[in-house]
Amino acid sequence: MPRKMTSNRAQMSASGGRWSVVATVREPAALLLAFAAHHLDLGALHVHLYLDGPHPDLEAAIGADPRVTLITCDDAFYSSIGRRRPGWINRRQIVNANHAETLSDADWLFHLDADEFLTADPAEELAALPPEISAYWVQNGERVYLEGAPLETIFDGALALPMTDPGRLARVRGPDMGHLTRHGLLAHALGKGALRVGGGIGAGIHRPRCDTDVTHAADTVRISHFDGLTRLHWALKLQRHAENGVLPKPGRRHSSYRDQQIALAVESGGDLAPVVALHDRLRVIPPLMARKMSRIHRLKPTGVDASASLTRIFPGVSADLSVEAFDAALLVERADREGHAALLKA
Repeated sequence: MPRKMTSNRAQMSASGGRWSVVATVREPAALLLAFAAHHLDLGALHVHLYLDGPHPDLEAAIGADPRVTLITCDDAFYSSIGRRRPGWINRRQIVNANHAETLSDADWLFHLDADEFLTADPAEELAALPPEISAYWVQNGERVYLEGAPLETIFDGALALPMTDPGRLARVRGPDMGHLTRHGLLAHALGKGALRVGGGIGAGIHRPRCDTDVTHAADTVRISHFDGLTRLHWALKLQRHAENGVLPKPGRRHSSYRDQQIALAVESGGDLAPVVALHDRLRVIPPLMARKMSRIHRLKPTGVDASASLTRIFPGVSADLSVEAFDAALLVERADREGHAALLKA
């Protein structure tokens, strides 16, 4: 569970362990409030959120909080920093993260997505790093659901860690996992990183742009990746890839695990039920499997108690973290986006 700043942590911060977080976001406000609260509660100096679209609800809730910077990423913002708005989301993320570094008073800046949560305070590890280390890389796990356990919030579940041995992965989690996941993770196993502020290196998507010999891999800290905050969220995301034709080019000899997930979504013909069933087949962990994973240290707590963090960090700010509320907000946002696309085609 995240803890409050103590005098020892303050001393670590003073010796080079201060850290902040940056993310480019367009998710529902409840998730973004939880993301900011969790990391501030963990010990972050500041949270920089670059809004990839208007977000009046979030601005009303925490826009005046001095621990948070909200920047709307419209043409005016990019013009103010001497750029045109990048058309590719990954490029916008990198530009935004590099801009956040220019604003940061921290020693280290983590570049995360809104569904990625650090599991522990990295300040002690960061403060101990020698000055020649310019980057800090953190392995991610992925949230899974425990069969039969109640789902009260979008953060319920446990953390599955990568299993790099294909034989062990098949024995413990089943034969589908080898070709439909990356080491047992449905999204990615690439981790995320932090750069040393002022170190002269650029941000990347999964790690700063520097050599591995100046990168330290985290010893105890992990990232909990809540890929698909709900079953509907994951299914809609996969269906969107299918509708956009994100499949391997004809003639390509090998297809990735993501290609195969998308191909199954294409086969569903727009029906979400088979896509949700695929999600459950890959991500719901029966009791025997959970015991096996725990024995080999591949199943851990997520380290996230978002409701408690929200209460401590943003008292008086309400956020409904239920699955039902998140799905409702997701469907409204999807309808708005599709309506906007239809207007552009008209």
